[in-house]
Amino acid sequence: MSLGSHLTRLLILLVSMNRREFVALGAASPLAAMADSGPKPKLGIDLFSLRTQKWTPIQYLDYCAARHVQVVHFSEVRFIGSLEPDNLRKVREHAGNLGIEIEIGMRSICPTSTMFDASQGTAEEQLNHMIDSASIVGSRIVRAVLGSAEDRKGGRIEAHIEDTVRVLKSVRSRATDKNIKIAIENHAGDMQARELKTLVEGAGEGLEGSRAHAASSRWARVWSAVSSTRSVNRRGRETTGASTTCLSLRR
Repeated sequence: MSLGSHLTRLLILLVSMNRREFVALGAASPLAAMADSGPKPKLGIDLFSLRTQKWTPIQYLDYCAARHVQVVHFSEVRFIGSLEPDNLRKVREHAGNLGIEIEIGMRSICPTSTMFDASQGTAEEQLNHMIDSASIVGSRIVRAVLGSAEDRKGGRIEAHIEDTVRVLKSVRSRATDKNIKIAIENHAGDMQARELKTLVEGAGEGLEGSRAHAASSRWARVWSAVSSTRSVNRRGRETTGASTTCLSLRR
């Protein structure tokens, strides 16, 4: 029987099924069988969700291991302590003993973003340092961001995307040599999904992935709508408001 026929039968069953029957069906359904045939997703934690604990990287890893986490995402340098090679090797060794994979990340790599910290060096210097650090600690990626909703002001987001793409292309050789992917996250309302797609395509194949944040993408859409309405409001004397909620795992 074709997949289309299986799906048709499944939809007919769902129409007349209650919740308990639906749960019972799940394990035996053709869709579940298809899912079982592929690689299983791993349980991971972004340590930004635990940032208020202010733990050492070893404490973060122990906490995650006790909860059977398979991947720990050190999304900012502050969570891993420092990028000193000795520290990175200690973290890698401890994670390996616990059977945990590590991912590391940083903040803005867009030199024109309001979030960019020029005191740490140029965007290229910072990203190259992170690529080297990822290789030492055993991370296959470096997570980075463009900026925040502030970078949408004045219709400048397209220019910021172009600046970020230039930085990504400048580190292509080092990232490729070390087999590290740069995973750009749409962050704090900086980019909508289509804009993140533009950035990924601009960076080119073999260099970059993406870390899609659904709430941030919605935040960017809200900001665009509010900004557009505000330009009308200054003439029409009307008011408006909008909000979004991001969920974090906290102890």
